[in-house]
Amino acid sequence: TQNKELAVLPGYFYIYYADYVRKSDRELAKKLYNRALGYGNYWWFLLKRGKNLYFAKDYQNALSDLTQVLKTNPQSVGALT
Repeated sequence: TQNKELAVLPGYFYIYYADYVRKSDRELAKKLYNRALGYGNYWWFLLKRGKNLYFAKDYQNALSDLTQVLKTNPQSVGALT
């Protein structure tokens, strides 16, 4: 309760699981990234989901996620590329 940034830690389980399945099942990966974001609107989670959406050819939602990343981390190489 003292450090709100620690609240996102359980979301890493879903991030790593989504990374594992994303090439074979983009839709499942999207659900897992959404689940991770349920633990907090953490920029790294948004970056991962945005990249997955891009490769799933959901460009509008990918642009939205990556724009949010750049608002908090304007030098994010992953979001810029």
